Amino acid sequence: MKNQIKTPRPEFAECMAAEVTRRWQPLVKKRAHQQAAKRTGLVIETRARFGFTAAPGTTDDGRMRRITRSGDVLCHPKLIACHQTLRDNEGCTAR
Repeated sequence: MKNQIKTPRPEFAECMAAEVTRRWQPLVKKRAHQQAAKRTGLVIETRARFGFTAAPGTTDDGRMRRITRSGDVLCHPKLIACHQTLRDNEGCTAR
């Protein structure tokens, strides 16, 4: 059997690629979260609409704005806990 199979069948290759991605991706995310929690902090970005209710095209018309904030290392564990809780559909009340 040694050196008989050079490349796997296409369906087996797809299955292997999916399994590698399934096992590897959580490890990469965990490592990035640990680094942000210990060393670098976190950058949070969101979009919001600011302005008054006015006729379209006027200067008072609301506009979408991008808000970016740097989070310190101390708030990172709470944010990650909230994100995991929300992802699990249980809601988050951590403050």
